[in-house]
Amino acid sequence: TVGERPNVFVYTTTMIALDVRRRVILEEAAIRTCAGPAWGNASTTLLGIKSRTWPERLTEQLAQRGYEQRVDAAEAESAHKTAGRVSQGLDEEVTPAVSSLSASIGRELKAFQRADLGLESLKFRTTNQSLQARLRFSTPTSPPRPSAALPADIDLGVRVHDTLLNHESELELGGRSFQLNEVSKIQAQVTRGLVRDGRKNADAREGLKKLEKLAAELAGKPVAITFAKKGPMTVAFADQGFHVEFRIASIRQEERIYSGLRVKATYQFENAADGVHAVRQGPVQVAPFVELGEAPQKVEPLPAPFRLLENRLFSEILAERLTLTLPAMPATIANVRLQGPRAYARDGWIGIAWTLNIPLK
Repeated sequence: TVGERPNVFVYTTTMIALDVRRRVILEEAAIRTCAGPAWGNASTTLLGIKSRTWPERLTEQLAQRGYEQRVDAAEAESAHKTAGRVSQGLDEEVTPAVSSLSASIGRELKAFQRADLGLESLKFRTTNQSLQARLRFSTPTSPPRPSAALPADIDLGVRVHDTLLNHESELELGGRSFQLNEVSKIQAQVTRGLVRDGRKNADAREGLKKLEKLAAELAGKPVAITFAKKGPMTVAFADQGFHVEFRIASIRQEERIYSGLRVKATYQFENAADGVHAVRQGPVQVAPFVELGEAPQKVEPLPAPFRLLENRLFSEILAERLTLTLPAMPATIANVRLQGPRAYARDGWIGIAWTLNIPLK
């Protein structure tokens, strides 16, 4: 700074240490912000004084004495005004982002409520480097184990327990029936839109065509599969992968009812540069299944063409390689450059983690 006085120029430099805070109030209805403490400490260094009149030496000495008498008040004023400007700027920067985040969370909670998942608790924990949110929804299962810690070198992380996915799957798939000519629809439903076929598009399309052709060759009669009412699809996260199981209550072809199936597969996560992949470990396992509590009914064993179909069908749905398709980021952080996600699975939990993509200079 250059201060001009009637007879002199006063050259100074000032360093201001700031501690400006914004309080984030987390409530059930919304997330809002308000001003927090704003503190500043200014330290001014005199670089020089240049006289504009004669006698120079006397003028400079008088100017330096005046500077020494006023520097404390000037530092206090500079620190106060700077802290105020930064606090206002922080408000303008943070408030829209918090409002957007609050609206996004509100929409997601309403979606869970529509799925009959009641929010039991919503807890937040903040540190000087992170914000953690823990949500618990009421499900008819036993309480989950304590969540496994995510790596320390991440900037954004999400953890979900498999009980949440299994409960939602039961609401969506329990007791529902699908025609075999709706293979793509079956695949979309059972994978919940969270995974896609990891093979090349041409290979995936060719597999579906073969399957649909095989289904059409079964005497030309419609074939439907009905999922079990309880546990139609269950997922268990463990050992850096997951086990998935489908329970088919019955297979119908017009008036004929065939026995149900239990279909199992095990996948291992691979964290790659282009995203998270799940690689199937071994073939899909298919075994007979009878849903407990159902009234006795006349069922027939599956004929040979159906046994061929069942392996083709579930090997197509549970492809050898799957790729996770994660939901879109909230608008609050949609423009933040993040590196490809990494997946971690153990003790019933799946964790998805991201780090900032900061280009090297």
